[in-house]
Amino acid sequence: MATVFAVPRNVRGSMAAALPTLNRTIAPHVHARLVATCCGDEAIAAEIADALTPEQLTGLSALPDPLPLVPGIRSLVGAALGPSDLRILLIAAVCVDDRVDVLLEAGGTTMALLMGSAASSVLSLVAGRFWYADPRVRIHVHESAGLAARTAVHRALQSVYEARGEEERALWHRALGCMQGDGELTRPLLQLSARALDAGQADRAYAIAREAASHADAPDVDAARIAAGRAALSGGWLDDAVAWLTPVMAGAHPDASAARALSIATMLRYGAAPSVVEDERDAVDRDLLAGIWSGVDVSPAEDVDPIEAPLRAALRAALGGDVAEGLRILAVATAPQPANADASALGVAHSPLLRAHREVLAALLRTWEGELGEARAALQRAASAVPLALPFCGLAIRLARRLELACDGRSGELSAALEAVSPLPRVQARPVERAIAAYLSGRSDEASVHLRIWAERTPQGIGIGLPGIDEVGPLEVPAQVQPPDAAHAGALRRQIRAVGVGASGTVLDDLAEEARSIRSPFERGRTEALLGITFLTRGDAASATRHLQAAIGMLSDAGADAWRCAVEARLARLGELPVIDVRTPTTPIQICASDPLGVCRSAWQPMLTARELEIAMLIAEGASNRDIAERLHLSVRTVEVHAGRVFRKFDVRSRGELTALAHRTNQHG
Repeated sequence: MATVFAVPRNVRGSMAAALPTLNRTIAPHVHARLVATCCGDEAIAAEIADALTPEQLTGLSALPDPLPLVPGIRSLVGAALGPSDLRILLIAAVCVDDRVDVLLEAGGTTMALLMGSAASSVLSLVAGRFWYADPRVRIHVHESAGLAARTAVHRALQSVYEARGEEERALWHRALGCMQGDGELTRPLLQLSARALDAGQADRAYAIAREAASHADAPDVDAARIAAGRAALSGGWLDDAVAWLTPVMAGAHPDASAARALSIATMLRYGAAPSVVEDERDAVDRDLLAGIWSGVDVSPAEDVDPIEAPLRAALRAALGGDVAEGLRILAVATAPQPANADASALGVAHSPLLRAHREVLAALLRTWEGELGEARAALQRAASAVPLALPFCGLAIRLARRLELACDGRSGELSAALEAVSPLPRVQARPVERAIAAYLSGRSDEASVHLRIWAERTPQGIGIGLPGIDEVGPLEVPAQVQPPDAAHAGALRRQIRAVGVGASGTVLDDLAEEARSIRSPFERGRTEALLGITFLTRGDAASATRHLQAAIGMLSDAGADAWRCAVEARLARLGELPVIDVRTPTTPIQICASDPLGVCRSAWQPMLTARELEIAMLIAEGASNRDIAERLHLSVRTVEVHAGRVFRKFDVRSRGELTALAHRTNQHG
């Protein structure tokens, strides 16, 4: 006798929001599906993962349906089932419908008999609908049945649907009930696949297209390959898409739609277009999808694909200064489409791949708006539902890492999980990310070194604007694609750094007033913090406290907890440290054995020439002009000239004031 599952109560429930915990490389959305199918049982999910290919685990190839039958599922044994129970459950496992009356008719039974059978303990029956109470039961029933048994129930369902006049459902079961290929089924199946794709059902569209390919005669082979490739691309299964579409383009009659789909798939998979695709008319559209931000034209175009229109419009609105409008456009794009919407766009627009693009872009826009906590939470939710590592050349990985740094002060599980399954080559933590971590930990001199390396190594071009750092390091930074508000905030912070030390109180007050126009709480908070630090180095503790307190509130509103904690630490030190008299030279504060004024050196470097910086540091260490002249092999007069320039730049009148300023900068910079 066959058996039915006894479902453990302690493993039921959804685990869709969990990040991967299995001891293998697996995409978050694939992990979520495995764990949900296993009712939260990580042990059985791990068994299933062991039976899958690396491409399936990373989401580059579609998962089988049903998932593999593993020993852990076989071991969940309950009450015995008879042949009639098994037949009903097998019908339920393969049926594309969930209506109870269809199930009863195909099974040749009644509701009373079903409710009195062992099968009723396996199925949930509510309001005329049925589903498996535990998805693992479906795996067991389907995979335990032989080919003959499955063929028989498909034919039974075909008969039921034909009698009801439901041709599409009858067609599907007819195809699966064939013991050999039937070329007459190919074109109707391709039409059915197209309608499924139009409805946003990428997995079903892909399954139907593969079935069509198995029946196709020579004239329809390429059409079936194209349908399967497009459906695979929509689902984010890039390896599958490339495998289906490449033979089409290598054939005697390449297809334009196949060329575009293959171009997008290979750009996302390998970071470069295939050599077989030579038509560059869609280059800008493809680049937007694939993530080549440099030179992307987001202006309106008459021939823009309606699939990409919301992405372009949202990005254009944000870069024009209206981030809220960009988010609204993306929100509307996820709503149900009107009945007269372009059918060719409808399915792909609701496919997992395009949903992933929208989710990443929406998180970027939320970040630009200053809502870093919400942007991070949105990425975490989306990672369990869609292939988030694919869009825009892995933008979600970089964005997640920056958000984790801003919120926690370190890289976290989400960015690591996404990077592990990215099809593109892995990139080690960039210098700017090391700089952020160092700065938030109070190591400004180390952060400045990393930023100089970043500025020197970053190639010319335009990068996407992510939460970075410009409080230290070079004043000139690579160009960024970002909204005017973020660009204005960055320019204002560089201006504060350039003029802040030697500026009059009035100049800094004017800059502080201008900072009030910054709309992003994150950008405003960072600017207020820099103002506070600048006032602190000038010895104005009252103004410094006011700006640092404002920064804490802004950064808290943004959800940037690591930045908030860093400012709180500065404010706490301000309350504990004695006020330094600018008229009295002080002993250098030991920051590190090799360079006791390292923080000050990093802060002053952008504002002084190399020789001026060298002399200023020696003055701060207590060296006389003659000592400096001897050490640097200069005349005393040359040292005096350079020292005078430093005094004028920093608005100090003596060596003592410069020394005190250096120590304050080293403490608070």
